[in-house]
Amino acid sequence: VSKNEQIEELQSKLEKKDDIVKELESTQEQVKSLQTEIFDKTSQVEELLTLLENKTEELESLQEQVTSLQTTVVTKNEQVEELQSKLEKKDEIVKELESTQEQVKSLQTEIFDKTSQVEELQTLLENKSE
Repeated sequence: VSKNEQIEELQSKLEKKDDIVKELESTQEQVKSLQTEIFDKTSQVEELLTLLENKTEELESLQEQVTSLQTTVVTKNEQVEELQSKLEKKDEIVKELESTQEQVKSLQTEIFDKTSQVEELQTLLENKSE
C-alpha cells in the first residue's frame, strides 16, 4: 500500500469521524433542547399539581359548607314543623273560642229574653197588686 493510498484512507476515515462528530454535536443539541422541554413540562406539571391541591382544598371547604348548610336546613325544617304544629293547635283553640263566643251570644240573647219576660211578669204582678 502506497503512502498516498494510506493518506487517502486516513483522510477518508478522518472525514467519516468528522461526520460522526457533527452528528453527535447535532444529537447533543437535540438532547439539550429536549432537556429544556422536559424541564419546562416538569415546571408546568408542578404548577398544575399546586393548582390541583388548591382546588382540592377549596372543594373540601365547600363540601364542609354544604354539610353545614344541610344540617341548618334540617334544623330549620324541624322548626317549621314545630311551628306548623303550634299554629294548628292555635287554629283549633281559635275555633273553640269562636264556638264558645257563639254560645255566649246565644246565652246572652236567652238571658235578655228571660230578663224581658221577668220584667213583663213584674209589671203584671204590680198591676194585679194595685
